[in-house]
Amino acid sequence: MPDIDIAFMEKLASQICHDLISPVGAISNGVELVEEMGMDAAEDAFALISYSALQANAKLKAYRMAYGAGGADPSIKPEDVYKVFEDYLGPKDSRKINQDWDPHAPLAPEERPNGFCKVLISTLLIAHSALPKGGTISVSQNGEGFTDITASGEDAGFRDDTPGALALSVDKNDLTQRQMHPYTAALTARHYGYNIALSQDGESVVLTIRF
Repeated sequence: MPDIDIAFMEKLASQICHDLISPVGAISNGVELVEEMGMDAAEDAFALISYSALQANAKLKAYRMAYGAGGADPSIKPEDVYKVFEDYLGPKDSRKINQDWDPHAPLAPEERPNGFCKVLISTLLIAHSALPKGGTISVSQNGEGFTDITASGEDAGFRDDTPGALALSVDKNDLTQRQMHPYTAALTARHYGYNIALSQDGESVVLTIRF
């Protein structure tokens, strides 16, 4: 029987639940507000519930694509990734981070291993965490035939050892919660025949999916 690393699974589950607690908790708060204050609070409560439900749904879709078996389905296209990530970024009138790329453009060589879109959404989520003050995320095929995900914005970068996590050079027993996603993304990429390289140029972070 293969050895399943329970401690690693617990950390990953904790991180996913941590990201979902806020919107799910806000839905509960909205329901409680109506119960306590009646219909006088209904407009504000329903606005909170609606916004939080959309946020929770968007995160679930992104995590399902990044972590679930279905994310590797070859029928999933970059335009599906674009839509899932667009929802993840939230309403246009209140978001701090935008994406600016054409999902129908050539983004990678046609001859590549399966799981590209799964690795792409995982890398977009990492890029999102590199923009603490907001900015723009773009995707393009570089001259070497690889795929660049560029996060540009003020103070773009990482607050912890994301490069070490992406390189799988951090002992998994020492991983922090913030390192769980990049470490898991690197494991996923390696499983499907890819790796994710990281570089920084001024206030732009570039994550490159290599085949």
